[in-house]
Amino acid sequence: MVQPIDPAGHERLPPTPLQPDTPGGRRRLKSIGIGCGVILLICVGIGIVSSVLDSDDADSPTPIPTQVQAIVGTSPTATAKPQPTPTSLPLAWGANEEDLHTELVEGQTAQIESPGNKGLHKITVLKITDAAVSTNQFQKPTAGKKYWVVEVLIENGGQAELYLGRWKLRTNDDFEHDRTSADGLGETLSSSQNLTPGAKTQGVVIFKVDEGALPRFLRYDPNTFAKGDLYFDAESPAR
Repeated sequence: MVQPIDPAGHERLPPTPLQPDTPGGRRRLKSIGIGCGVILLICVGIGIVSSVLDSDDADSPTPIPTQVQAIVGTSPTATAKPQPTPTSLPLAWGANEEDLHTELVEGQTAQIESPGNKGLHKITVLKITDAAVSTNQFQKPTAGKKYWVVEVLIENGGQAELYLGRWKLRTNDDFEHDRTSADGLGETLSSSQNLTPGAKTQGVVIFKVDEGALPRFLRYDPNTFAKGDLYFDAESPAR
């Protein structure tokens, strides 16, 4: 059989005959296509997961050890110093551990134990009078002075008999005053009375102070031989 020759003088090969379109061939091509699609989906899924993980790593900084977080900018081997715990301010008066403080106002009630027994002094401030005037016209303070008077109720809230304590007033000029006596200012509170459990007594405690003076604190000492006083503060005792 003579082979055709192209114009350039080269021998042309006969065309390759097409494979017959059989059902088996179509199934093989379909299987190959499905396999390629699955592989493509797997590759795409791996790429998406990797992208998300890389994004999370970029957004979340690497955690810093606790000690280093507290001292950023210093040597990694250093340790953070503990912060000091706030403490109470020092007191200008009544600084003993056994001392108690409350506010000097009418209606205030406070209590303190009687050292050495089970007596309990429960004290209520009933009334405070600055520059009190006596009903006795002949009972007046000396020139430049005034009477400062407090009326109190004292109860024995403990289980043992107790004796009334001593009173002292400090004014804002830092003079301390012992109680005094004066007629016409009310029933004077006894300074030597004793109270059995559940008993009570009431009366006024009188002080003579300078006309321009104001109270800083009123102190009740249940036992002069032991620590532990009750302070009714007109000013804050903190320095």
